[in-house]
Amino acid sequence: MRINTFLYGLCFVAVLVIMSSQQLAHDLILAGTSIPPEPRSVRFPVRKVKDRVPTAAPTGSTDVPASFDAHSNASAASSGKRFAFVAANAMDMRRSGVYILPTLLPRIKGALDRYWKLPTTSPAYAKPWASCAVVGNSGTMLGAQYADMIDANAMVMRMNNAPKHGFEEHVGRRTTVAFINGHRIHHCASQPDCPCYPYGYETPIITYLWEQFHYEDLKFCRQKHPREKFIVLDGAMKDLSTRMVALYSRRLEDEALQAFQEARERGEIEEVSAEPQRRKRPPEYSSGLEAVLVSLALCHQVNIYGFGKRDGVQHHYWENTTLHEYGFRAFTPPLLFLATFRRTPPL
Repeated sequence: MRINTFLYGLCFVAVLVIMSSQQLAHDLILAGTSIPPEPRSVRFPVRKVKDRVPTAAPTGSTDVPASFDAHSNASAASSGKRFAFVAANAMDMRRSGVYILPTLLPRIKGALDRYWKLPTTSPAYAKPWASCAVVGNSGTMLGAQYADMIDANAMVMRMNNAPKHGFEEHVGRRTTVAFINGHRIHHCASQPDCPCYPYGYETPIITYLWEQFHYEDLKFCRQKHPREKFIVLDGAMKDLSTRMVALYSRRLEDEALQAFQEARERGEIEEVSAEPQRRKRPPEYSSGLEAVLVSLALCHQVNIYGFGKRDGVQHHYWENTTLHEYGFRAFTPPLLFLATFRRTPPL
């Protein structure tokens, strides 16, 4: 009798575990991509999501983004507790952190909707856009005839105040959100009236800052334009971008090393040739990568334009300059990530 009771109890626990894992996989669906099932041999540690005011702002700064007030403890509870605990270790990058993107939707999209005075009772309030276009600045945009495709998206995000005027047939006409980095804020703040609004004062700006003087620059621009909307990303996005670039850079290095060893075994490379060296630290990430990651949280579908490079094509579509040699930093890991995102879990 005791054995039967024990077996029944064991079966009941097994059913609960299976149901919990299925619910977890269901809850962590993001941007149309679901998490593939974990290998049964993997134990995933559970880590709590830290939901705090952005840590990137200096101590005592008055410029912590008000937009993140939307995700206080109360609003976190109202948006559901399903993101309170998440599984790590689904892939290498998760070993050092938790899911970040699911927390951005109620914070950033909610802040944008309030700025646009969208009623909280609206079905679209704090809900993802159906499709979004992230418009990069590559010279490959010239003559590509993407304008109508870009403008057809529900949200259009442009990078670092790239000009539209005179290039509408190449890059489109609509702008919903601007995304700029701290260097661009600094450039704007170096001028008397902080001219950082090429798309109009009604277009909100999402930015990320990493230096003390960037916050001073932002404070200056807010004083000049107190009614305009800045949304500052917190340190979690920096951590996520760094982990992503580190993961895909390591993958590229592994592939390069394997190709070298195979070529040497075939006799195509001399035995004394030095093997490719690994980087001592991860390469930096670009503004475009962070903009795409944010869009993955805000949109069901993300379409990107102007992120490639090609021999003989100018670096930016609006200026006739030669292509800078960024190597790993700006192109290869982000493009590899974007090419394989549909086959990898959300972040």
